[in-house]
Amino acid sequence: MRLTYSELHRQLMYNPWTGLFYRKVSNNKSIKIGDIAGYTNPDGYVSICVNSKYYLARRLAWFYVKGYMPENIIDHKDRIPYHNWISNLREASQSCNIRNAKISTRNTSGVMGVCFHKNKKKWQVDIKLINKRKYLGMFINFNDAVKAR
Repeated sequence: MRLTYSELHRQLMYNPWTGLFYRKVSNNKSIKIGDIAGYTNPDGYVSICVNSKYYLARRLAWFYVKGYMPENIIDHKDRIPYHNWISNLREASQSCNIRNAKISTRNTSGVMGVCFHKNKKKWQVDIKLINKRKYLGMFINFNDAVKAR
């Protein structure tokens, strides 16, 4: 069964300044009225169970405030996955979400899409656009590689 706006409001209360959801309904077991809803998964995102189905808190926050379940991705502007206050959330396309992604911990250049090619001793540059990687070239100078990116 699809979650409705009225069912969401019946079961949960959302604080748009803190990004937290609170239970409005008890199950007489482990869930009490007023409890903070959800748990933080290993990736840092908050998941909340409503009617035996799990939803990401950021999507529920959007639905709660805007009145519709988003078709696109809901992106955290500050990149922190558990910061679910409404002013920190935005509807985004996949490519916009990728542009706002953190630089990989494996990245040693500090610039997304720029890496050092050890064999050629040059900086390699590429960019991903609409799920296709585009090669932009090899550069001796790091600053030239960054400018190309």
